[in-house]
Amino acid sequence: MEIAKAITRPFSALVVICVLLNIICPAQTSPSTEELVTKADEYINALVRLNRFSGTVLVSRGGQVLLSKGYGLATEEQDTPNTPQTKFRLGSVSKQFNAMVILLLQERGKLSVQDSVCKYVPECPAAWQPVTIHQLLTHTSGIPSYTEFPDNDEYERKPMTISATIERFKNKLLEFKPGERFHYSNSGYALLGYIVERASGKPYEEFLQENIFEPLHMLNSGYDHPQTILKTLPNVRQFGSQPK
Repeated sequence: MEIAKAITRPFSALVVICVLLNIICPAQTSPSTEELVTKADEYINALVRLNRFSGTVLVSRGGQVLLSKGYGLATEEQDTPNTPQTKFRLGSVSKQFNAMVILLLQERGKLSVQDSVCKYVPECPAAWQPVTIHQLLTHTSGIPSYTEFPDNDEYERKPMTISATIERFKNKLLEFKPGERFHYSNSGYALLGYIVERASGKPYEEFLQENIFEPLHMLNSGYDHPQTILKTLPNVRQFGSQPK
């Protein structure tokens, strides 16, 4: 359940910019705009040559955009370069969208974060009875993360329904007593997406579109369909004029 789409590398744009600014903007100096842009561009291009970065970078200072540029390829098969308009997968940042719609549903009386997950999961394992929605949100459920399973690479390449994904970990032993400790779990957030559908009566994608993207005018965000090729939009406004 990822939002937006494109290709990513081990270095995120945010990490690159933070490292970059530490390198070329030490506290005791203030480089000129030209020097900052030149050094930023040189540094990022060096990472691209090393196959350590592919993405889009924005550098601003004092409210002025100094650099807004794509680096590397968005789709290697089609030799499509990244641009400031390229759409990227948000990966686990999408968990915050998941959490938001859960709280929206609680606000509307459709669920409570103190509900047992078994209220929404058919043929729920007995071990999940004490697991609450709140514990899924906070990674304290004890449900093992399916992305850590040895066979996960095999399944990552297959089209999977949310029900089929849940079946992969439904009968696994809990790693610890619910609420006892923290362990990051993608399984928990897969369950949250499923609960959104059960509580709202709508497909996850549709519910997010109607309750987040459209009301907030997030015109360049949406549900990730890996088979869909997203083309660059020539008339997208500059960074800062609309939410991403």
